[in-house]
Parts: sequence; C-alpha cells; structure tokens
Amino acid sequence: MPSDILGVNYGDLVRNRLGVTEADLPNTLIDTVIPAVEAKIKKRVVNWNLLTGDAKTFLDAATVAAIAEKCCSILKTKLPQREQSPFYAAESAQDWDALQKQLAEEKEEYLGYIAGYTSVPMFTVFGPTRAADA
Repeated sequence: MPSDILGVNYGDLVRNRLGVTEADLPNTLIDTVIPAVEAKIKKRVVNWNLLTGDAKTFLDAATVAAIAEKCCSILKTKLPQREQSPFYAAESAQDWDALQKQLAEEKEEYLGYIAGYTSVPMFTVFGPTRAADA
C-alpha cells in the first residue's frame, strides 16, 4: 500500500532513516503503522496535499520521522539488544528508545516549519500536589 504523503518508495526512506535492511523491516511491517501515522499528520496539517517546495520537503521529513518513530518499537522486539550463544555473543549499539525519542522531536521540529500546522502542546507537571494539604 503506497503512502499518501510519501509515495511508493516510503519503505526505503524509513529503513534508511533507521539504518536497517528490508530483511529487518519489510514493507508489510511498515504498512501496519502508516494509516494511523498519516491520519494524525493529515489532521494536524490540514492542507497537506497542497504543499510544495520546502513545505512539502518538511512534510515528507516529518512523515518519515513519524513512521520510523513507530517502527522503533517493532525493531526493539525484533532485533534484540544482545544475542548470545555458546560460541557467539553480539551486542547492538542501537538504543531504540533513545532513537524513538529523537525521531519524535525531529517530527515536531519539521512540522513546526510548515505554515498551517496545528501544534500539539507537550508539557510535564512538576512539583508537589495539593493532596497532602487536605
């Protein structure tokens, strides 16, 4: 199923961003996350199909980052951090959780460059609660 935003070569773009091969992440796995990811982006960038030039480039980059972000959880379970047998031991240098966080930040950065984009505020509440005062 081709991507509405990226077109037919979406798999190669996502795999290149993640640094994996088609054997590690086939298009069938990528296809499982594309509908939800693209629906979210289309909802936030209302005029997504009218974009050209730099805005289209930023939209493509944000879409690749968003799809790759969702694929990190798939790769985390599929490509273990450490493999070991009696005669062999290997450890992956890729921290999928850190990469997932980085991709989420990149996605928001790229979307922020597009005019007509609706930002989603991200915040964390710190400090004591009032529950103890009651």
